[in-house]
Amino acid sequence: MLKEIQGFTIANTEDLERFRIAFLGSKNSIKDLFKELKEVSNDQKKAVGQKINELKNAAQEKFD
Repeated sequence: MLKEIQGFTIANTEDLERFRIAFLGSKNSIKDLFKELKEVSNDQKKAVGQKINELKNAAQEKFD
């Protein structure tokens, strides 16, 4: 997903809005990963949570 975020081409406002909806909107794919975090074993939750946060931060930086 990080490659998808980094490779997303934003050439106009329509592309920017599609990016926002896909990665930062209320029903985005990153939010789905946070929902699945409850299925991760306790010893791996911290590491997985950090990786998901990295995705969220990368998406926010690209959007900004």
